[in-house]
Amino acid sequence: MVVLAGVVVRDNTIMIAKRSESKSNGGMWEFPGGKQERGESDQVTLMREFTEEFCMKINVKNYLGSFPYNSPGLNIELRVWFATVVTAPSISTDHDQIEWVTPAQLHMYTFSPADLPAVKLIECGAWISEG
Repeated sequence: MVVLAGVVVRDNTIMIAKRSESKSNGGMWEFPGGKQERGESDQVTLMREFTEEFCMKINVKNYLGSFPYNSPGLNIELRVWFATVVTAPSISTDHDQIEWVTPAQLHMYTFSPADLPAVKLIECGAWISEG
């Protein structure tokens, strides 16, 4: 299964979201996104997911990478893209909390295991400009 995640950048910070307690990996932080539907491009999936989950519009920019994640009953390919904000988030349907953090602050949050490879790359300097 292909899952997309967006590393949304605003004012040199990154949007992270805390998964609702009722969801798998509840209480952990992630780069938001969701499952790709048949026939969708990565960019369309991310734009749709951010609209559905946050009433937020984003511009999908650079590709960070693809990271396989396997656990009992779950095999995904997590594709991670950088994006920028067009309109700020107003609600969240799948998350209990949203934070805007710097790359240096990422280590202070407990991330979902599937997101950890992307976290490491960002901590090591992977980044985009907002221009």
